[in-house]
Amino acid sequence: MPDNNSLSILQYNVRKSRDQVMASLLANEKALEYDIIALQEPWRNRYQYTTYHPVKDRFDLIYHETASTRVCFYIRCELQGSWRYEHHSPDLSTLSIQIQAQEDENRRTIHIHNVYNPTPIQRSTQGTVLLLDQVLQQYEGYEEHIVLGDFNLHHPHWGGISQHEIDSEETHREADELLSIMERHHLQLLLPQGTRTRKERNIHTTIDLIFATPLIASSVSTCGLAGEDLNHDSDYLPISTIIEANIYTKPAQPRRL
Repeated sequence: MPDNNSLSILQYNVRKSRDQVMASLLANEKALEYDIIALQEPWRNRYQYTTYHPVKDRFDLIYHETASTRVCFYIRCELQGSWRYEHHSPDLSTLSIQIQAQEDENRRTIHIHNVYNPTPIQRSTQGTVLLLDQVLQQYEGYEEHIVLGDFNLHHPHWGGISQHEIDSEETHREADELLSIMERHHLQLLLPQGTRTRKERNIHTTIDLIFATPLIASSVSTCGLAGEDLNHDSDYLPISTIIEANIYTKPAQPRRL
């Protein structure tokens, strides 16, 4: 359970559903205890470039204002002043947040990269994996990273041996490329190998992932499926990650009456 001495992240592919998934998720008090909610495939408003946001008094929404956005963040309002963000594409955004390790007095910045990578067979353009590599190169020198999201790729490294038997050759190639990128940037898998993150037609797969650099990984107290009380009828399962850290916030500026 999130607390005042931790950075808590809930990630979830909500399958573009406002009424069935997002409405109940953002009405769930347990979900609203998290510091950061990172969504993939959020519902898109037909009339303006945004998504469903019924908790404006409690969370700031970070959403790329385009017609094709497939990732977004909700950030607890109390954290204002401790973070900034950058949109790289409709499928990749970075949230940079200042923290302090419990045993360390120095401020550190964690870059949280929210990814949606379409499956190779369902797209006509390059996926998000190569763009992610370019973004991580841009942030070289800032070594603390979390990479999370829906990658739509299977590999024995995260899914176990059986996962590699159900894909095309193109998917095998891109999964191997993702693993090479993670190794090149010293990112390690946080989820226990074999954690099934999607259930569809009685087929359970591992395609929602979270990676982190070693210093962050050593501060993770828990990482795994969030539980049925946070599952709001998506084909995907929510993932909860709790990191032992204190978050910096700036004092609120007084407003004129």
